[in-house]
Order: sequence, then C-alpha cells, then structure tokens
Amino acid sequence: MARPYPTDAEILEIRPDLLDYLSSESDLQAEAVRAIKQVKIDLEDQRGVLWSRVFDADTGLYLTSSDGLTRNDEKIPRMIAIYVVYMVFRDYAINMGGESQWFVVANEFLVDYEKLMLHGKLDIDYDDSGAITEDEDAETGQTFMRR
Repeated sequence: MARPYPTDAEILEIRPDLLDYLSSESDLQAEAVRAIKQVKIDLEDQRGVLWSRVFDADTGLYLTSSDGLTRNDEKIPRMIAIYVVYMVFRDYAINMGGESQWFVVANEFLVDYEKLMLHGKLDIDYDDSGAITEDEDAETGQTFMRR
C-alpha cells in the first residue's frame, strides 16, 4: 500500500451499506483523512507508539518486520477503516436528531476499533532506524513491557 489510508473497498467491506449513511458533503477518503488523525493520537496515547515508528513517510509505506511480514499494512488501515465507519454512524446519529439506535451502531464499531487498537500486533521501530530489526521484532506487540 503506497499510502496510509484504506481504500473505499476496504472500508465498505466492513459495512457495505455505509454510503447510505454518509453525508452528501463528504466521501470515504475525506473521512479516512479525519480518522487517521485520531488513530495517530490513539497509537501514541494508548500504545506509546509514534506514527513514525510504524509508517515511513519518506517511502509512503508501512514498516515491515524483519521477516517481511506486513502487520502494519494490514492492521492500521483496518483500524482507520473501522474508525471511519464509527464516525459516519456517529455523524448520522447526530444529523438524525440524536436517535439512540444509530449511536448504538456507532459504538459497536468504536468497541471494535478500540480492541484492535489495544490488542492488534504491530511492527514497531523502537530505535527510529527506519527498519524493524530482529530484536524489535521479538518485542512486537509487547509495548506495555518495554522499559
């Protein structure tokens, strides 16, 4: 993936009828741009991981593990996509006058996002070298034990 955002197809895979609830003033990629801001904040606040430790801005690619696995390329766009679905339903609920059924739907996706954010296994470049070394690979997903 040459960019940090999920594709429209990846977002619609989560909720195929999502476009029915999306504001006519927006599109899925605009929502993904909004969502990635929160994902970056949550990575740092909840996981202690800076964006630069999972995504290489110079190449426009997610960092991969020393064995070539692409956990970040799979999990982070999925986090963004789930958060997009959450935001669309949250905004729809607000636009519908605060109907609680839509907030319930939105919160179901927020719970899914939080689970993936907290427990998803990511490749993390702890030494900011621009690559995931074997030593870092051994600690992948264990940020809470890092000293």
